[in-house]
Amino acid sequence: MHIYKADILKHDLPGRQFCLEASTQPGAPLTAAQAKEAEAIDLLKTKAMLRAQKKCKHLYMGTVSFSEAVDLPRKRIQFWTTAIRRRKGCKVSVNLWKRQKKKAKVDVPTRDMTDEDLEAQLRLARRDYHTAKKEHEQHRDTFLDSLDKKVWDRL
Repeated sequence: MHIYKADILKHDLPGRQFCLEASTQPGAPLTAAQAKEAEAIDLLKTKAMLRAQKKCKHLYMGTVSFSEAVDLPRKRIQFWTTAIRRRKGCKVSVNLWKRQKKKAKVDVPTRDMTDEDLEAQLRLARRDYHTAKKEHEQHRDTFLDSLDKKVWDRL
Protein backbone atom coordinates (compact mmCIF):
# COMPACT_ATOMS: atom_id res chain seq x y z
CA MET A 1 0.00 0.00 0.00
CA HIS A 2 2.91 2.30 0.75
CA ILE A 3 4.40 1.87 -2.72
CA TYR A 4 1.02 2.40 -4.39
CA LYS A 5 0.34 5.56 -2.38
CA ALA A 6 3.79 6.97 -3.17
CA ASP A 7 3.29 6.43 -6.91
CA ILE A 8 -0.17 8.00 -6.80
CA LEU A 9 1.11 11.08 -4.97
CA LYS A 10 4.20 11.32 -7.19
CA HIS A 11 1.97 11.88 -10.22
CA ASP A 12 -0.61 13.92 -8.23
CA LEU A 13 -3.40 11.68 -9.44
CA PRO A 14 -5.97 12.80 -6.83
CA GLY A 15 -5.44 16.43 -7.82
CA ARG A 16 -5.59 15.64 -11.51
CA GLN A 17 -8.75 13.61 -11.06
CA PHE A 18 -10.36 16.39 -9.01
CA CYS A 19 -9.55 18.96 -11.73
CA LEU A 20 -10.92 16.62 -14.39
CA GLU A 21 -14.15 16.08 -12.46
CA ALA A 22 -14.49 19.82 -11.84
CA SER A 23 -14.08 20.59 -15.56
CA THR A 24 -16.80 18.17 -16.69
CA GLN A 25 -20.49 18.93 -17.02
CA PRO A 26 -23.06 16.44 -15.69
CA GLY A 27 -24.74 14.60 -18.54
CA ALA A 28 -22.42 16.07 -21.19
CA PRO A 29 -19.91 13.85 -23.03
CA LEU A 30 -16.20 14.32 -22.37
CA THR A 31 -14.15 16.40 -24.74
CA ALA A 32 -11.17 14.82 -26.48
CA ALA A 33 -8.72 16.43 -24.04
CA GLN A 34 -10.76 15.31 -21.02
CA ALA A 35 -11.00 11.76 -22.34
CA LYS A 36 -7.26 11.71 -22.97
CA GLU A 37 -6.60 12.95 -19.40
CA ALA A 38 -8.97 10.31 -17.95
CA GLU A 39 -7.16 7.58 -19.89
CA ALA A 40 -3.78 8.88 -18.70
CA ILE A 41 -4.95 8.87 -15.07
CA ASP A 42 -6.33 5.35 -15.44
CA LEU A 43 -3.10 4.12 -17.04
CA LEU A 44 -0.96 5.62 -14.25
CA LYS A 45 -3.20 4.07 -11.58
CA THR A 46 -2.95 0.68 -13.25
CA LYS A 47 0.84 0.92 -13.49
CA ALA A 48 1.04 1.94 -9.81
CA MET A 49 -1.10 -1.06 -8.79
CA LEU A 50 1.01 -3.46 -10.83
CA ARG A 51 4.23 -2.06 -9.40
CA ALA A 52 2.90 -2.29 -5.85
CA GLN A 53 1.77 -5.86 -6.42
CA LYS A 54 5.20 -6.77 -7.76
CA LYS A 55 6.99 -5.25 -4.76
CA CYS A 56 4.63 -6.40 -1.99
CA LYS A 57 5.03 -9.49 0.14
CA HIS A 58 3.51 -12.52 -1.53
CA LEU A 59 1.80 -15.40 0.19
CA TYR A 60 2.73 -18.59 -1.60
CA MET A 61 -0.55 -20.41 -1.15
CA GLY A 62 -0.66 -22.45 -4.34
CA THR A 63 -4.05 -22.18 -5.97
CA VAL A 64 -5.89 -21.45 -2.71
CA SER A 65 -7.85 -18.21 -2.88
CA PHE A 66 -7.34 -15.81 0.03
CA SER A 67 -10.08 -15.34 2.61
CA GLU A 68 -10.21 -14.87 6.37
CA ALA A 69 -11.53 -18.41 6.81
CA VAL A 70 -8.37 -19.81 5.19
CA ASP A 71 -6.00 -17.17 6.57
CA LEU A 72 -6.62 -17.75 10.29
CA PRO A 73 -5.69 -21.47 10.25
CA ARG A 74 -2.63 -20.61 8.14
CA LYS A 75 -1.53 -18.07 10.75
CA ARG A 76 -2.11 -20.62 13.50
CA ILE A 77 0.15 -23.08 11.69
CA GLN A 78 2.83 -20.38 11.53
CA PHE A 79 2.45 -19.59 15.24
CA TRP A 80 2.55 -23.20 16.46
CA THR A 81 5.55 -23.90 14.23
CA THR A 82 7.29 -20.89 15.79
CA ALA A 83 6.31 -22.09 19.28
CA ILE A 84 7.84 -25.50 18.63
CA ARG A 85 11.00 -23.93 17.24
CA ARG A 86 11.23 -21.67 20.31
CA ARG A 87 10.73 -24.64 22.64
CA LYS A 88 13.56 -26.51 20.88
CA GLY A 89 15.92 -23.61 21.62
CA CYS A 90 15.99 -21.74 18.30
CA LYS A 91 16.14 -17.97 18.48
CA VAL A 92 12.72 -16.39 18.04
CA SER A 93 12.30 -12.64 18.32
CA VAL A 94 9.96 -11.54 21.09
CA ASN A 95 8.25 -9.11 18.74
CA LEU A 96 7.74 -11.86 16.15
CA TRP A 97 6.30 -14.09 18.88
CA LYS A 98 3.85 -11.41 20.03
CA ARG A 99 2.86 -10.47 16.49
CA GLN A 100 2.21 -14.05 15.40
CA LYS A 101 0.33 -14.89 18.59
CA LYS A 102 -1.91 -11.85 18.17
CA LYS A 103 -2.59 -12.56 14.47
CA ALA A 104 -3.35 -16.22 15.18
CA LYS A 105 -5.72 -15.20 18.01
CA VAL A 106 -4.17 -17.67 20.42
CA ASP A 107 -5.10 -16.97 24.06
CA VAL A 108 -3.73 -20.17 25.57
CA PRO A 109 -0.60 -19.76 27.76
CA THR A 110 2.06 -21.80 26.03
CA ARG A 111 4.55 -21.79 28.89
CA ASP A 112 2.76 -24.63 30.70
CA MET A 113 2.26 -26.73 27.57
CA THR A 114 4.34 -29.82 26.92
CA ASP A 115 6.01 -30.61 23.60
CA GLU A 116 3.24 -33.12 22.86
CA ASP A 117 0.60 -30.42 23.48
CA LEU A 118 2.37 -28.07 21.06
CA GLU A 119 2.53 -30.81 18.42
CA ALA A 120 -1.17 -31.58 18.99
CA GLN A 121 -2.05 -27.90 18.51
CA LEU A 122 -0.02 -27.84 15.29
CA ARG A 123 -1.83 -30.95 14.00
CA LEU A 124 -5.17 -29.37 14.89
CA ALA A 125 -4.23 -26.15 13.04
CA ARG A 126 -3.18 -28.17 9.98
CA ARG A 127 -6.45 -30.10 10.06
CA ASP A 128 -8.42 -26.82 10.26
CA TYR A 129 -6.42 -25.43 7.35
CA HIS A 130 -7.05 -28.48 5.18
CA THR A 131 -10.80 -28.39 5.85
CA ALA A 132 -10.94 -24.65 5.09
CA LYS A 133 -8.83 -25.19 1.98
CA LYS A 134 -11.35 -27.62 0.50
CA GLU A 135 -13.96 -24.87 0.22
CA HIS A 136 -11.59 -21.97 -0.51
CA GLU A 137 -13.58 -20.66 -3.50
CA GLN A 138 -16.79 -20.43 -1.49
CA HIS A 139 -14.91 -18.75 1.39
CA ARG A 140 -13.42 -16.27 -1.10
CA ASP A 141 -16.87 -15.35 -2.45
CA THR A 142 -18.29 -14.76 1.03
CA PHE A 143 -15.16 -12.79 1.96
CA LEU A 144 -15.57 -10.50 -1.04
CA ASP A 145 -19.28 -10.08 -0.34
CA SER A 146 -18.55 -9.04 3.24
CA LEU A 147 -16.21 -6.20 2.24
CA ASP A 148 -17.33 -2.60 2.71
CA LYS A 149 -18.23 -0.63 -0.39
CA LYS A 150 -15.29 1.70 0.24
CA VAL A 151 -12.81 -1.19 0.29
CA TRP A 152 -14.51 -2.84 -2.69
CA ASP A 153 -14.16 0.34 -4.77
CA ARG A 154 -10.45 0.46 -3.94
CA LEU A 155 -9.96 -3.02 -5.36
